[in-house]
Amino acid sequence: MHIEEIVLDGFKSYATRTVIGGWDRQFNAITGLNGSGKSNILDAICFVLGISTLSHVRATNLTDLVYKRGQAGITKATVSIVFNNADKKNCPLGYVDDDKITVARQLIVGGKNTYLINGVKKTQADVASLFHSVQLNINNPHFIIMQGKITKVLNMKPAEVLAMVEEAAGTRMFEDRREKAVKVIGKKDTKMDEIQSLLQTEIQPKLSSLRDKKRDFMEYQKLENEISQIGNFLTAHEFWICEKKIKEFDTAYDEMKSNLATQEAEEQSFKHEMIHIENMIQSLAANKHTTDGEFHRLEAEAKELNKDIAKLKSQIDIKSTTLIEENANLTALKQSRQENTATLATLSEAALNEKSAFDAKKGEHEARVKGLEKKKDLLQTLTTGVSAVQGHENGYLDQLHEAQTSLSNCDSVAQQARLKIKHFQQELSSKEPKAKKAHELNKSLVDSLAAKRVRADALKAKVDKIVVPVLDEAYEQRDVQLEKAAKLKKTVQRIEKDISAYLFSYSNPSRSFDPSDVKGLIAELIRIPEKNLESVTALETCAGGRLFNVIVSNEVVGSHLVDKSKTKLSKRVTFIPLNKIVANQIDTSRIRSAKEIAPGKVELAIDLVDFEQDLVNAMKYVFGSTLICKDTASAKSVTFDKNVRLRSVTLDGDVYEPSGSLSGGSRGNSANILTQFQNYTQMRGQLNEEEKVLEKILDGIKAGEAVRDERDQAHAQYDLALHECGLLEQQIASNGNSQVIFQLEKLKADICEESKRIEESEKSAAELKKLCKTLENDMKRFSTNREETLSSLKKEIQAEKGKLASEAKLIQADELAVRTVLQEKIDLEQELKEMDSTEATLKDLISSLKVEIEELSMKHEEALVRILSRKLL
Repeated sequence: MHIEEIVLDGFKSYATRTVIGGWDRQFNAITGLNGSGKSNILDAICFVLGISTLSHVRATNLTDLVYKRGQAGITKATVSIVFNNADKKNCPLGYVDDDKITVARQLIVGGKNTYLINGVKKTQADVASLFHSVQLNINNPHFIIMQGKITKVLNMKPAEVLAMVEEAAGTRMFEDRREKAVKVIGKKDTKMDEIQSLLQTEIQPKLSSLRDKKRDFMEYQKLENEISQIGNFLTAHEFWICEKKIKEFDTAYDEMKSNLATQEAEEQSFKHEMIHIENMIQSLAANKHTTDGEFHRLEAEAKELNKDIAKLKSQIDIKSTTLIEENANLTALKQSRQENTATLATLSEAALNEKSAFDAKKGEHEARVKGLEKKKDLLQTLTTGVSAVQGHENGYLDQLHEAQTSLSNCDSVAQQARLKIKHFQQELSSKEPKAKKAHELNKSLVDSLAAKRVRADALKAKVDKIVVPVLDEAYEQRDVQLEKAAKLKKTVQRIEKDISAYLFSYSNPSRSFDPSDVKGLIAELIRIPEKNLESVTALETCAGGRLFNVIVSNEVVGSHLVDKSKTKLSKRVTFIPLNKIVANQIDTSRIRSAKEIAPGKVELAIDLVDFEQDLVNAMKYVFGSTLICKDTASAKSVTFDKNVRLRSVTLDGDVYEPSGSLSGGSRGNSANILTQFQNYTQMRGQLNEEEKVLEKILDGIKAGEAVRDERDQAHAQYDLALHECGLLEQQIASNGNSQVIFQLEKLKADICEESKRIEESEKSAAELKKLCKTLENDMKRFSTNREETLSSLKKEIQAEKGKLASEAKLIQADELAVRTVLQEKIDLEQELKEMDSTEATLKDLISSLKVEIEELSMKHEEALVRILSRKLL
């Protein structure tokens, strides 16, 4: 390994990046003029090799190695050396594959040193190890022999010369490592002694104490187990004693029951004997009337038939009465409905009239309230000289001046309007002939504009008719529903992961394959009601491996799924074709016998699960021949009974076969797989429901957006129609003929407007004249008798206040009456709807009554025929 290239940047005198290349393999000297930087190159090499004695590179600290100590704007020094590593025999450890090794060192002023090997950041120890592996140690005492030390080297003693030779040969490095290792071993020995001391003084005594405690605890557990075992024995003994007593009590009870039954039988026998004796007495008494006996029997039958006839006649009368009443009710309902319809029309008209009258009365009341406020303001002005309204004077003189000014303005407006009308009429008479001719010439454009306006009005009505639903709430519901569905989907996926080993999946064998023909696993298709959840273990044991069989519609579907060339199944699966499966039919008498043996403790397994009706044959095949028992005693009783002889399973999963075999005991970890499938089915059902709700919301949003798009489209068509109308209007307006017509129409409109203005001005002028006269009279009265006028004004205000207060109450009452009428209208509309429903119900009831009366009439006729036959006999 030798140097090929040195790159210096910011190091000592090399301010800029300087590359020194072309190094010979045998180079051993650096020559050049004084001040050319020969020593700095050697210092750079030592810097990269990691020298720690800075005096060897003629520096007191690391900052001296940066160009001008960082004062010239250069704040870091970088030196990179590229080594040729072609000689693989003498290459550093770990760098056999690298033909070149680049070692760089970077120094930042006030910062830290950074070492890089082949561009990878390393520590100083890593760099030192690299050079140590090729017997190169920059920190050897004689690695650099300065110029002033040559004489000292020449005068070295043999031991010193030997040390220098060892350094040059690289063997000294191993001695240094050995010394370091000895020091480390000494430290480790000291640490080991401390650990041994700690073990002997603290840990070992503690362990001994813990061992003693463990021994005591084990003894305690042993004693506790013995106590528990003895307690179990005692409990078992007590149970055996109690069971023995129960059996004794049962025996005694059976004996008492047998005795009671015997006594009851004797009692019944005595009763029958007494009845027999009484019958004999009656028969002996009847022998006296042997000739009349048949007559009495027929008479009794006739009486019974008469009773039946009377009963049927009574029922017919009741039904007929009910029919008449219901017909009367229907007629009354129809009449009432007609009356209510007429009342509704009258009430609607009355409500409209009352509301109009109320609005008028309320407007008049508000006007009088404003008049009262003016009077109050006038009173304050006359009393204090200051108006209640800031910036507004309201005395008699001001009011009179204001009224006279308004009157003058009205006269002026009316006079101006008359002059305008006169001018407009003169202009109208001159333009009417021209307008008539222009109208004939411009008829086609006007008709086209009218048609466009009609179309625009129709589009406007269409736009107004389309009600765009507010979708903000729907969007919020969609987001909430999406979140719910995502949570449920996550739960379903988690459960699927737990039961993935049992799930059934397949790929469609062909494009025409109908997935609905594959119903699914038995475990997925059954639902266990909450009341039967205690039987989950028993049902799982009952089904066994059939729990994971797959139900298909027919054997063809199963053959397609089994065919490896068409589909790939992840595991072996047993299919149950619904059209081929035949379940063993269990005699109902055997099930009835089992329930009689253990009442309330025995159920047929298939009765404990719910499923779709089309799967009944498959479910009978799986569950139809097994009984579920609540305890072992019930299971033993029903299984081995000669009238039952059916397989039974206890709630704990113990199986009793009629052949005498028994299986059960410990349950595996998969004992809850059916429960997991139930949860999976339930959660998947909830997910489907939530997805349906989400789909419904999305459909609503889609429909709303469609309506919105339809409205936007209609609005765009309306805007286009308006634009077309505007273009036609511009075309007509730019036409000379149209301008004449428009001018004529405008003159007529102006004449009408000015006439209205004259009428309004004259009306206002009359009111103002009346007001001026009233104000003048008030001023005269006020000037002659101020106090009396103020008093009169106060009285008027008080009287007006009272009237307005009374009127306010009346208005409130009228408002309440209007609301009442409107509510009555709403109630009457609701009542009419209820009458329609009642009418339909009464019609159905009348039809059913007619049918019942016909049936009773037929029975009545049959009874009459029978009694006539008895009379003939």
